[in-house]
This record gives sequence, C-alpha cells and structure tokens, in this order.
Amino acid sequence: MLATMLNSMASEHFERSLELQASWGIRWLDLKDRIYGADVMNLTDEQARDAAERIERSGMNVYCLTTGIFKDGLEAGERSYRERHLASFDRLVELSRLLRPQVVRVLGPRLNERERIVNAADYLQSMTPWVFPLYRECIDRLGEMGIRTAFENEPEHTVFGEPGETVDFFAALDRPAQAFFTYDVQNMWQMGVFPSLEAYSRLQPVIGYLHVKGGMREPGSDDLRWMSALEDASWPVRELVERAEADGVAAVCLNPSHGERKPGYDDSAIVERDLRFIQNILGH
Repeated sequence: MLATMLNSMASEHFERSLELQASWGIRWLDLKDRIYGADVMNLTDEQARDAAERIERSGMNVYCLTTGIFKDGLEAGERSYRERHLASFDRLVELSRLLRPQVVRVLGPRLNERERIVNAADYLQSMTPWVFPLYRECIDRLGEMGIRTAFENEPEHTVFGEPGETVDFFAALDRPAQAFFTYDVQNMWQMGVFPSLEAYSRLQPVIGYLHVKGGMREPGSDDLRWMSALEDASWPVRELVERAEADGVAAVCLNPSHGERKPGYDDSAIVERDLRFIQNILGH
C-alpha cells in the first residue's frame, strides 16, 4: 500500500511541496490544488506540462488527480448536468494525457434533500435513471487510457451516506474493474457513521482508496468534535489501515482533519507527524 497526501498539505507552493514530499519518502502524488496557484482542473496545458516535467525530475509519479466533477447540479436535470460535467470531463481527459495519473477522483452527486432520502442509490435509479449511463460513459473513456475512476464521499448531502447505499451505488454502476470507492473515513463520520472496523468491513468490497484524517470525539458521544493528529484520533486508525493493506487497497492518502481546534492541543508539524504515523503502520 502506497502512502500519499493532497499536494498542498506539504506546502502551498508547488515546487516546495514536491521537495518536501520527496524528502519524506513519498513517490506517488495526489494533485488537487495550489499547483502554480491553480486547482488541477484549472491548469493550462503549459502549466500541466511543466508540472509533469518537475514531477519526473523529482523521481515521483502522479497517482491521482483530485477533481470535483459530478458533485453539483443533479436536480437541474439530465441536459444541464451532462453539459456542465462533460465539458469538465473533456478537460480532465486532456490533463490526464499530460500528467499521466493512475486514478482520477470524482465526487458522488450532492442531494439537496438528502435527509429525506433513505437509500440514495435507489433514489438515483428511480428519479435520475440517466445518471448511471452517464457515469459509465465517462468511466469507460478513462478506462481506455488505463485510468481508473474513484468516487469519493463528501461530509454532507452525499449519496454515500452509509455503507449499505454505497455498496448499492457501485452495484448499479456496474464497473467493478474500472471504478471504486474512495472511503474518506471522517467525511462518512460526519454523515453519522463512526469510522470502525465494522463500517470498513461493510464497505470493503468497493474500497480502492483510503482517505484518512484524525478527529476526536468527546466522552459519551460518537460525534466528531475536535480536529487532531492521526495518532490521537478517536477511531482505530492503525487497525483500519492495517486491514485495508491486508485487503489489497492500493493507497492511503492524508487529508487535513475537520473539527474545532481543541484548546491547548499541539498541532505543530501535524502533516509530517501524520505521514510518519502512517508510514510506521505500513513499515515504510
């Protein structure tokens, strides 16, 4: 299992981020934002070529391009949703030719009335039956390039609110070899599912990428309250990462923790601390 992080966590300056990540032993990158001051989807061809050359000179490769494609606009209907996201997807294909990722991240669609929907996968199939064919069309285009598609869960209004409907989504998607779930443990925690080995086990058949954040709860509550380093998290980080590695999940990616700042909490050098914690678990 390889370990990576969102690129701007190391530094807001792209060149410095590459230097730091290389010095920390990272060899595979997750590119999201603050790349020459731009999000990955807003890079020019010239910027993307320059980034690819710098990455190659650094002895690294691109594991994932992290985008927000497919998140918003579902309620506007098929035509609007297709026009909006297919234009972005066309650009993603062009950028992927330049940056050569193994995976691209997209987001599960946002449901504005999420609290009224029991099973989001069933809702999509009944109310927006065109959406899964659209996703398959895009997944197949990337698949022809040797790139897989990762759908990630957000912390609110996401179709991936709990394990059962998440597995149902991928069954309806019907692209098991080309598309998988990026399980962001803290985002699903904020949707109401505490990060546990039980939750992981239910999601395991569809997980291909793991996003980890710290986070602490208060005694007597399972709700996320405080941000924290992974070593201080309330959820079983070591056990869950070890289980994912044993199950063949390809990569784990550091994300910054959500939650309030806990008075007196030491968050100095938290990015490098979290990376070393994960590397220790993986024996890197």
